[in-house]
This record gives sequence, C-alpha cells and structure tokens, in this order.
Amino acid sequence: MRGGFGLTYIPINSGAKIALGNAPYVYNYQSVLNTTTLAQGLPIPTVQPPFNLNATNVANFTLSGIDPHYRSTYIEQFNLTVQQEIAKSSFQLTYVGEIGKHLRQAPDVNLAPPSPNYTLPGGTQPCTVSQDCWTYNLPFYSKYPNLGAVTELISEGYSSYNSLQATVLHRFTNDLGLNANYTWAHGLNNAPNYAVGATGNGVIPSQISKLDYGDSDLDIRNRFAMLLNYSFPFGKSSHGFKARLIKGWQANAIWIQSTGQPFSITADTAESNTGASSERATLVGNPSAITTNSATNTATCTNPSNPSGGYSQKDVGSDNFYFNTCAFGYQTFGSYVPSRRNLIHGPHARTFNLSGFKTFPIHENVKLQFRVEAFNLTNTPTFSNPDSGLGDGSFGELTSTRWGYNPRQIQFVLKLLF
Repeated sequence: MRGGFGLTYIPINSGAKIALGNAPYVYNYQSVLNTTTLAQGLPIPTVQPPFNLNATNVANFTLSGIDPHYRSTYIEQFNLTVQQEIAKSSFQLTYVGEIGKHLRQAPDVNLAPPSPNYTLPGGTQPCTVSQDCWTYNLPFYSKYPNLGAVTELISEGYSSYNSLQATVLHRFTNDLGLNANYTWAHGLNNAPNYAVGATGNGVIPSQISKLDYGDSDLDIRNRFAMLLNYSFPFGKSSHGFKARLIKGWQANAIWIQSTGQPFSITADTAESNTGASSERATLVGNPSAITTNSATNTATCTNPSNPSGGYSQKDVGSDNFYFNTCAFGYQTFGSYVPSRRNLIHGPHARTFNLSGFKTFPIHENVKLQFRVEAFNLTNTPTFSNPDSGLGDGSFGELTSTRWGYNPRQIQFVLKLLF
C-alpha cells in the first residue's frame, strides 16, 4: 500500500497585460524578430496624451480588470494504491483525486439582468424580442453608453476529480505479456477551459459559479486500455531453413475503448435579454426518453423526415436522433433558467490495432524484420459530438467524425536492422 499528496499554487500572470490594455491605451502582443542591437539603443516609445479619452466614445469599446480580492489558484492532489502480486501477475487498485480552488473565471460584468422590461429616465417600459433594449439596463450604460464587454478576472472557480483505476499486469511468461487498465472517473467544475479563463455561458455574472457548475469538458467516465504481446509457440524445435521460416513469430494488440465527452445544448437565439451573445437552452423534458401521448400512443417529438409520424424510444441514440431534441427549448423572453452545463455525453470511442512480425537473421548483426500492421482493424467510426445548437437544421444529428480519426489502415513493412 502506498499513497501521496501534493499541493500546487498557480499565481496570476495576466496583471500587466490587462492593465495596459484598457482605454485610452491599446496594445498589440505578438512575437516578432528583433533586429535592434544594443549599439543602436532602444527605440523611443510613443506616449499617449493623458487627456486623450476618445477611446470611450468608440462604439463597443471594452475594458478589463482584476478583482482586488483575487486569490492564487491552488490544486490539491492525492492518491492511495493497493497492489498485490500473485504468481507472475500483478493486480493494482488506485484511488486518485484532485480538488482545485480559486480557479480563474472571467465573466463579462457588463451584462444586464434578465428582464422583459427596460428602464429609462422616463420610467420602465416593456421590451419586445426584436429590440436590443437590454442596452439601457447595462450596469455602466448611464456613464459609458458605448461600453461593450467588461471582463473581470475573479478567483471563484472550483473543480473536483475522483477516479478509481484498476490495473492488471502479467509479465512476459509462457509466451504471453499483458497490461490492462480500467478507469472510472468523474470530473466537475465551474471554470471551463481554465487556461484562458473562459466563462462558459455566464449570462448572469454573479451566478456563474452556480449556473455553470457541471461535468468537466474532459469528463470521460469510463476508459479501458489493453496491450497484449504474444509469441507463437510453434517451430521451437525446428532447425535450419524451416526454423528461419516459421520460428519466432509474434503478435501485438492494442484495444482502447472509452465513453464520450460531454457537451451543452445552446440556443441559436439569446432570449434572456441580457446582452449575452449565446446562452444554454432550457430543459423541458428528458434528453434520454421520448414522451408518448397516452391517448393516441404516439410520440410527441416529430420526425422532420416523416412529419406524420414521430420518433420512438428506439430512435434515441441513432445517427439522426442522438438525443431527444424535444427535451430542450428556448428561454422565456427576459428570463434565464438554463439546462445543466455538459448535460449529455457524446458517442463512445473504440479502436483495435493488431500487428504481427518476425525477425529473420541474415548475417551476424544483420537482421531483416517483416511486419504486418492493421490500425482500426474493425473499421469502427469514432463520431464527434452531435450538433448541439437548438435551431440548427442538423440539431441532434451526428454529422462528423472526431479529429484524428482514421478508417482501417493496413500496411506491410520491411526493416533492415544492422
């Protein structure tokens, strides 16, 4: 039995860039080849007049800031392993956990609160969907009517990761070697894409820690991987040319299978009336089940390719109906009750690779190796997540394969070793 604990701090590294990028100043950060030598001296900087505030009169100018109470992120990592060896095999069971606190978030604090109305000096007026009347409800509108996004770095993010990892290792004996691993894991957070401080869909800045808490973007719940090596036993007693031909053949196999990555359902039209450019759809049903009309015993979610009929439960999970698309709807105008972030997990990933090879001795240290390699032997497609945009024509459909996916490939290799 063994265990471990680690504590890592991540200090903020965005202070100067944010401070120098606010109006009336601008900056352009890029990598360039410096041709200035020390003998030439440094170029004279261009000074911006301190009274130049024209930038605040430009439409949709932006500001950035840092919470004065910002705290450094820290990550706690811990694990505990139990290992037992039996005969030629080793069995290992490990718990791995991680907690992240004060993760960086970057909400736009210049968003209006959800409301079907807008307020002017003359009083409160009702708003229509076609109007951009949220503009009048922006927190900084009275002083800076041209101000767009105001990004504030805060440290209120939280993450957790828990996993159980099982490993079976069989040393190469009796012509067989095996290394198999299975992991069950669950990751949760409210700071998606922490490296760039992404906001997810922070429509209500003061509630992103609550509303955006959900499965991690990298939450792969189950994963199995196996590496198998086998040396064929035939020909061990053979000699001469026959031995060179049939003796020493080996095979390798790699099998990897995992559940899919999660995704959120977003709406192509923002109805919250906050000024947010995108928002998650609201949940009105069960994404995994079809509701049927008890009186007519027909499905309530229609099939675009068969308007007179509808989808049934057996259709859920198919290429054209990966989830129940009727379980999601647009927000009620002027309100925001989003579906859970990363509510649905995408298609599973599977691949099986197989290779066979033999090394032929030619002369002393010179050998010729022959290999046959098959990648994705079963030719199993690995699909990307389905279209998750409510209002899209292909909403809920599998339309592409994952980046890096390749269909079955078989290659023959001759390698000279010397």
